[in-house]
Amino acid sequence: MLRKINLQDPWRSLDKNFWPDDLPAGRRTVVYGHNGSGKSTLSELLLSLSEDSSLTNVIWEDEHKTNTKIGFGESAGPQAVAVFTRKWVEKNLADFLDGDSASAIVTLGKDAIDAKEEEKTLKSEFSQLRDEAEKAEKQGKETNQKIDKLAREVQDRTISELQEFDRAHFTRNRYSLPKIKDRLRAHEGSFPDSNKHAEALKHLAEGVPAQVPLIAEPPVGSIPNLSELSQLLKETPTRIALETLETNSKAQSWVEQGLELHIGIDHCLFCAEQLTEVRRAQLAQHFDESWLRIRSKAKSLLEAVTRAKDALTTWYAGIPTESALASHLKSTFETAKKIRTGSA
Repeated sequence: MLRKINLQDPWRSLDKNFWPDDLPAGRRTVVYGHNGSGKSTLSELLLSLSEDSSLTNVIWEDEHKTNTKIGFGESAGPQAVAVFTRKWVEKNLADFLDGDSASAIVTLGKDAIDAKEEEKTLKSEFSQLRDEAEKAEKQGKETNQKIDKLAREVQDRTISELQEFDRAHFTRNRYSLPKIKDRLRAHEGSFPDSNKHAEALKHLAEGVPAQVPLIAEPPVGSIPNLSELSQLLKETPTRIALETLETNSKAQSWVEQGLELHIGIDHCLFCAEQLTEVRRAQLAQHFDESWLRIRSKAKSLLEAVTRAKDALTTWYAGIPTESALASHLKSTFETAKKIRTGSA
């Protein structure tokens, strides 16, 4: 309980030791005096202490004569008293005049007015939360309706588009609305757009593709070394060609084979004409050994290249065609095929 207040410094019309030591405050204390004597100043000081904002540095003395220093802007704490000044009344006049706040007039306490303010705030917040709850409930109903509509659409499309692939599996009983909703909620990936959906149906219509056999390694080891061709083209025969035989390959082959039959014979076995030494020399120069050797090498190389070509053709024909694959693999397979065969 307050016994008296002392100022640490002069303040307004009050000075140090303004409160007489022989006139302590009691449970009921009447302060009176003429205008300008400091009554309002003292009441404002007490009000500032009760509002946790002292207007100056004071010393609070309680009934046990215990002094407590209270600095500027500080609170008197639990020792504060309830003060009703003209300033406080003007500030809270609207609450006094409000019929709903009549209880505050009876209580005549700042805590009661603060409680009414808090009640008003809480009522406003409650009203706002109730409106938000009603909006949320409405949105929830609309969302559930959209979910039901989406689930029905998924069910209809599942049955209508997939039954032709497996009528016994894709039924409304197996794909009921609750099951579809659960699957939609559990799905974590992205949903396909219409193009991907159509592509997936196309793949489904293809059925299970047959296993493609492994592609054998190409017959690389059978390919001849064509570096011999460069060396072969550099070789020059020493023969003197006969124009009549050079332009007629069949005649040349026929004469070449007949030479062995006419060794040691002076007449032709076919036409009975005499075989002169001059003619024999001409034929020997035409079928010169260097030319025969070059031709033999060329034939051997041609045969080797032909065999390699046939082997590669056979291997290439054994590569599966794109039609044997699922459609989504065809493009990748075609690219890999071109790279493997060197046609890319």
